[in-house]
Amino acid sequence: MDKRIDIKTNESQKYQLTIFNTMGNIVFISTLQGEQSISFSNFSSGIYFYQLSDSREYLQNGKIVIN
Repeated sequence: MDKRIDIKTNESQKYQLTIFNTMGNIVFISTLQGEQSISFSNFSSGIYFYQLSDSREYLQNGKIVIN
C-alpha cells in the first residue's frame, strides 16, 4: 500500500511542513507551494506530529498515524 498524501496550497505563497517523531526529532521537512504529493513509505509505523507554517506564524499542527 502506498503511504502518501496530496497537498494543495496557495500558489503564491510558500509554506513549510515539518514532521516530528514522538521524541521531538525532526524526521521530515519540506517547503510547499502549489500541489505536491508527499510519500510516507520510508516512515516506520507509529505516531508523528506535524507543523505547517508560513514565514510569519504556525498555521496548523496535528498528528499523523502510520500503520
